[in-house]
Amino acid sequence: MHKPLQLQRLPDWQARLHAYLSERVGMPFEWGHHDCSLFAADAAQAITGADIAQPSWRKHRTALAAQRLLQKHGGLQAMATQQLGDPVAPLLARVGDLGLIADTGVRNSGPALAVCGGGHWLAAAPLGLAVLPMSAAVLAWRVGKCRR
Repeated sequence: MHKPLQLQRLPDWQARLHAYLSERVGMPFEWGHHDCSLFAADAAQAITGADIAQPSWRKHRTALAAQRLLQKHGGLQAMATQQLGDPVAPLLARVGDLGLIADTGVRNSGPALAVCGGGHWLAAAPLGLAVLPMSAAVLAWRVGKCRR
């Protein structure tokens, strides 16, 4: 069994996350670059400096390849839990934490990983980012411990 990563938020994580999200606002959806799992992993990297995505997770370029990757690793929930540890209730999510969204409302989307933006979730969408209510998440994961 893989032990979850021990992540620490960088001192300037808020500025880094803001810059990352600003860069992704208008970016079109692209498998293997700006899709739900890699959008979330790259946000976690902006916050902690560590890449939570295993190298094999960045090699898909189509929806079918992404589906095969998810099946191989047990799905989004299993992948996030493997890297970040046990999930927490979505309403306990802090800014920058990751959440599992059952359905983003985008046609044919299905489950997706999203980033907590405070009172909402942000997820990769066809033309940038979708903003979803906190109630859209079914699980959440902490991204790094805050420095004291």
